[in-house]
Amino acid sequence: MFLLSCGKNERIIEKFSAEKPYAIQIAKERSFYQAEKLSNRLLGMDIDAYMIQYADSIENDGQWYYILANNLEVLDSAKVLRTQLEDQFSLKDLQIVKFDDFQGAVLQLDSLEQKEKEIVKAKKPDIEEDIFQVINKFPESNALLVQKTFVLNTPEDPKKTKGFDAIYSMNMDLPRGISKKLILNKMSAFSEVIYKDNLYGDQVTLDIGKLREVVPVEHSFSIINSSNSSSFEIAEEYADMILETGDYRFEEKKEITVNSFTKLYGYKVTIEPKKDYFRTYLVLVDATNQYVVFSQSTDKSEEDLIRILEDIGNGNGLLDYSEFYNVFYTMPSGVVGNDQFIGFEIDKLGWRYAKERNYVKWSKEMVGHWCATGHFYNDKKGLWTYTIFDLLTNENQDYIYGSLYSNINQSNKYKLDVYGTNGFVIFQEKFNWKTYQTYKKAFEISFGIDRYVSAVNNTENSWFTKAELIERAESLQFEKLPQDTVETIPSI
Repeated sequence: MFLLSCGKNERIIEKFSAEKPYAIQIAKERSFYQAEKLSNRLLGMDIDAYMIQYADSIENDGQWYYILANNLEVLDSAKVLRTQLEDQFSLKDLQIVKFDDFQGAVLQLDSLEQKEKEIVKAKKPDIEEDIFQVINKFPESNALLVQKTFVLNTPEDPKKTKGFDAIYSMNMDLPRGISKKLILNKMSAFSEVIYKDNLYGDQVTLDIGKLREVVPVEHSFSIINSSNSSSFEIAEEYADMILETGDYRFEEKKEITVNSFTKLYGYKVTIEPKKDYFRTYLVLVDATNQYVVFSQSTDKSEEDLIRILEDIGNGNGLLDYSEFYNVFYTMPSGVVGNDQFIGFEIDKLGWRYAKERNYVKWSKEMVGHWCATGHFYNDKKGLWTYTIFDLLTNENQDYIYGSLYSNINQSNKYKLDVYGTNGFVIFQEKFNWKTYQTYKKAFEISFGIDRYVSAVNNTENSWFTKAELIERAESLQFEKLPQDTVETIPSI
């Protein structure tokens, strides 16, 4: 049984069993802490939710934490309950599951030794402070998870963008009219987060940029006054960029304010690009004219968006999300040579990832984990990247990478020692048009360490040697560090 304590009230939640074999499946997550977050949310909604751990031998896709609700003796009762939950809480496509289909599942999770760490130990990455000021502004919510993130550095001199071309290949969800070239020119740091509601699945896109320089503009009308006129002026500039992307059936630009860590001023922009299809963007600037905020959602209401925006700047931002922190803090605490940080992107792997790899076993085991890529530029050698997969525990990494992936034979893959562990180097054959000779170029250094799988890569036009790639691989933060050397982050 699962004991829930809420102040003076305690209620006992009985899990399904052979006697009461039916339950309602709400969701499943790879991470214990993500599953726990959703389970606690459901309990707060007065739904009798609980978690079990199970590895499906039929799907053969590894271990998951299932979030289930209630226990019932007969199937008809389960059908009635499913309809009630869907109607009362606007949930969709809930599944009825049976106890017999979860043979070998761990029902009492408190009896398990929890091997997944909620927060890894690491030093603060060696990147520009403006970037931290931006990522610290994002709101934190128990109802949201970070589905996808982009963190962008920009050149100190906006006229000198050499090395920043990698940003253009990132598939972001920017408001129409807001270009990456504009970001590089107008902002000193920028980040986009696509949040996913951990229960309903709908998404919210939030962009925050730190402005390089602002010239106050005196202006006064409507809710605009002398103290906030420059904030409205800046927001209006970006709002008009959205409107100028086309002649729409319907266009509206309405002044709004949001009470957050400071007053946010700006506009609600609504357009109708297709008949009866409306897109709404919120464009806001803070009272000190340092930050611009864009927000959009195809599913959330304006009221929902406002509630999310009201939490901007009231916590540690993205560092309060373990799924972000645990991959972002693998970046070097001291960059190699004159390497410059360009950008970082994070994505939660879905079943499309496995499909593209023909559903081989290791690819199915990767689904539900987070993948991240960091981009760094060296003015002599070019752009290099590293990609990591956070597999949550050492055991997962040993099995998925060490047992499944590493044993795949490739003619251009060779073993080597990296970071004190066994890794591989993959070579590509390249043709030198100056010498008219073919040579081998070190393309990738890959290895598994701790809970992560990492791959450090040359890009098409970069020229790092094998030794230089290994040096950069070993600058990443994977080792367990003494407690007094790490940055302290409040509990999530």
